[in-house]
Order: sequence, then C-alpha cells, then structure tokens
Amino acid sequence: MAFYVVYDESEPLIIAPIFAKNKIVTVAGTDEFFDYVDLFYRMDVEKGCLKDAFASLMGFFRSHGNSVVRWNYIPKESISREFLLESKCKFKPIDNTEISFLKYEDYLSMLSKSTKQNLRTAENRLKRENKTFKLLSSLCEPLPDEILQQCIDIYCERQREKYGKGLFNRLMIKTFNYSTEMLRKRKGIIMALIIDENVAAFMFGYINDVRKSYEVPKLAISEKYAFYSPGMILVNRSIQLFADMTDIRVLDLCRGTEQYKIKMGGKNYHTYNCTIEL
Repeated sequence: MAFYVVYDESEPLIIAPIFAKNKIVTVAGTDEFFDYVDLFYRMDVEKGCLKDAFASLMGFFRSHGNSVVRWNYIPKESISREFLLESKCKFKPIDNTEISFLKYEDYLSMLSKSTKQNLRTAENRLKRENKTFKLLSSLCEPLPDEILQQCIDIYCERQREKYGKGLFNRLMIKTFNYSTEMLRKRKGIIMALIIDENVAAFMFGYINDVRKSYEVPKLAISEKYAFYSPGMILVNRSIQLFADMTDIRVLDLCRGTEQYKIKMGGKNYHTYNCTIEL
C-alpha cells in the first residue's frame, strides 16, 4: 500500500491510501471488506479547493497509465461521493443497519411486543437456570486478557463456520488477521455479554464523535450459548449503557440487514460501491 498526498504548496489537502497493480487503482479497505472506505481530507479549506485536489488526484492516476479506480463502501455523506456524483459515476448501494435512540425507555417502547417478550424470555431463561450474566465494556475499564482472547476465538470460529476452512485460511491472511490484531491491541471498544464467566456474545467497534455513534464491524456469538439469544441481550444492554452513561445515540451495526438487527429497532441506510473509469 502507498499513500498518495495532494498538496497545496506545503500543506496536504488529501491523503489517499492506495493499492495499484496492473493499471488498476484500489482504495485501501475495498478488498479488506471495511464497512466505511474513504480518503482523508483537510477540512479547514473551501470545498472548491478540495474538489480541484480530488480532480488532480484522479488525473495523476490517469497520467501514470491506470485505467480504473475500484472503490467500495463509500459513506453516503462523504465529500468523495459528492465529487464522484458530479462525474456521473455509477453507484451500487450496499445495505447497512443502524439503531438510533435517545432515552433507553423510549428505545424500549418502540420495540414490538414480540421483541420485548423475547428479551424478557431470554433473560428469564438465564435466571431460571441459575446462570450469571453481565455486560462488560472496555468503555468502563480494560477487559481481562482472558476475555479478549475468548472474543478472538469466537470470532474466528464463526468465520470458519461461515466460509469453510480453505476460504477462511485465505481470508485470514488478508482480512481477519487485521481484525484480530486490532482486538489484541485494543484499538477499539469491546462490548461483551458474559454468561457464567464466559463470553457469550461480543461487539467490537469504534466511536464516531461526529455522529455520536458506536460503529460495529464485528459482532459474533458463541454457539455454546445460542439458545439464550445472547446477541439480542447484548444489543439491548449495550443501548441501555450508551443511553444512560454516554453521549452515544446511534448503534451502527454496519453492513447487512439481518432479521435480528431489524427486530432490535434497526433502520436501513446505504454505503456505495463504484468503479471509476479514468
């Protein structure tokens, strides 16, 4: 990967993390399945100046013999998408899901009767079987190394089940090694539901201060505890913590519109894939 920088005299305007091979430019994150992929912009200059810098970047790629720019998962509100729309680039929308809330009580009241009943049933089942459960969050205090390792193991096992051993091993090289390394280095926020001192489900993501959101590219549950609906409990308890103790008002579950996301109050939004002919 290389970083291409567009300068205004000595000041950088745009930083573009790029892979270039066989006359194809790929914005970093496209093939790594990141949920948001964008360039870095200096925000204390006029939009027209950034637009000229963006055009200069594309011209640079063209002048060096490249024919195509591949760019996936562009955020809807990105200034990059605005510039690309003006160039009549075609976009393919990608479904994502986010849950917005203010007070926890208001969030709970907007859930359907059946979803609220399912939440009560899941927690009552744990209590009836004398199982202890609690939410741990690295927002509150660093998580023990043992809990961290359990999260990594659960994530890798679920991906192995999803992709199969052969494809999983290939994906590990490119994508999952990065994800697990970020977990190991604690480069994000972990929310974990603990049942009988074991991780039953966890989320790993990042706080976006501008959107007041917790953006979650990784969520996984342990098959051992699937009977207790740990994913639903995790989402519900996390929203309660965010609403009561933080400024976070959006739980962004990122790519996908799985049924549980919608049942837990999720709404659809889009990021965009595009191929730019130079």
